[in-house]
Amino acid sequence: MSTTAVSPPSTSASTQKTLLTVSNLTRRYGSRVAVNEVSFSLGAGITGLLGPNGAGKSSLMTCLAGIAGWDSGSIRVGDADVARHPAMARKLIGFMPERVNFPNEMRVEEYLMFAASAKKIPRAERAAAVELALKRTGVTSMRPASWATCRRATGSGWAWRRP
Repeated sequence: MSTTAVSPPSTSASTQKTLLTVSNLTRRYGSRVAVNEVSFSLGAGITGLLGPNGAGKSSLMTCLAGIAGWDSGSIRVGDADVARHPAMARKLIGFMPERVNFPNEMRVEEYLMFAASAKKIPRAERAAAVELALKRTGVTSMRPASWATCRRATGSGWAWRRP
């Protein structure tokens, strides 16, 4: 099984800031290897992580988000080492697990306001932060949609959005 990261063509390496660096990352569940010495760097843009069920996508993403540990290798989000400073790294990323237990009738805007609160964005700045998130991700039209509608529209898989 393998997982493939798909990124837009890179621009000149000297003009693009590296926002995420993964070096020789390995994650095991007992004797089963879920992520095997994965290495890559990402700059600005949108990257999709594609692979069949069981390929290690969720395992990799939970490591990147600092939610789960790993056996060897390193992860840097911006200037933050995820192993040493997971809270600092989490402030620099947006992460939504594949399975989230929110009410199906919850609206996208309500979810984003909840996420802004969880990220400790001051109440007076939350509406602007939600608007920016909707615009950056190109889903402004989904603002009034229900969570269940979005789940059906996107299916499963992962997307990593960077500024």
